[in-house]
Amino acid sequence: MNDAHEWIQRWDSQQERYIERREERFTVIGDVLEEVCPPDAKILDLCCGPGSLGSRLAARFPRAHVTGVDFDPVLLGLAREVHAADPRRAWIETDLRRAAWYKEGQLSPGFDAVVSTTALHWLSGAELTRVYRDLAGLLRRGGVFLNGDHIAPAPNEARLARIGKARRNLVERDADLRGSATWDGWWEEIAADPAFTALWQERRRRFGDRHGEEPITLAFHLAALRQAGFVEANVVWQRWDDVVMAALVA
Repeated sequence: MNDAHEWIQRWDSQQERYIERREERFTVIGDVLEEVCPPDAKILDLCCGPGSLGSRLAARFPRAHVTGVDFDPVLLGLAREVHAADPRRAWIETDLRRAAWYKEGQLSPGFDAVVSTTALHWLSGAELTRVYRDLAGLLRRGGVFLNGDHIAPAPNEARLARIGKARRNLVERDADLRGSATWDGWWEEIAADPAFTALWQERRRRFGDRHGEEPITLAFHLAALRQAGFVEANVVWQRWDDVVMAALVA
């Protein structure tokens, strides 16, 4: 049976199977925050999972306070256990698919930054548009939203999409050679750990009826951000379909 630290290490290895330059993506997000935010920034880590991005940011900005938000009881359980002694980290359990998610999570405006990685693709277009409006209201003047995620190709990008998929397949084959777990494999392993039985059962109850991914293009993201009230929105880093987009409020 693994402890929480080991489960998060295995999570990170599993995620690298699907995100070729994951640490580079984290670094780019930190680079933007360094330019925009004060050293003691208030950062909201949206759909934080076990806190991987927040841990990189907390290490890079030791005076910052990072609040992680998620609805997955297993991943939040890991995050809370590993970072229980760190007063700069806080954890909120709330569901972004609910219109009142930020009120239910008792989140107040004034964040310097909102960040997210490999998570918002689970939202529908309508949900994403609403969440972007919410984030514009939670950020202070001059604040920034950064989202690192896979995006769907535009209808006229079929050949480029095939090239990107071929490259991702190579990365996954390398991960197989390293013995890295797959997404499904990681979840099967932690479900078999008696320490997580209750959390796993609760996770199945919460997500059993959730829809799959809805293909959302970069153009949709950027248009939705601008319509939500962000004055600037664009890509700051990209590797095939893996993108970091940044958006600033006035």
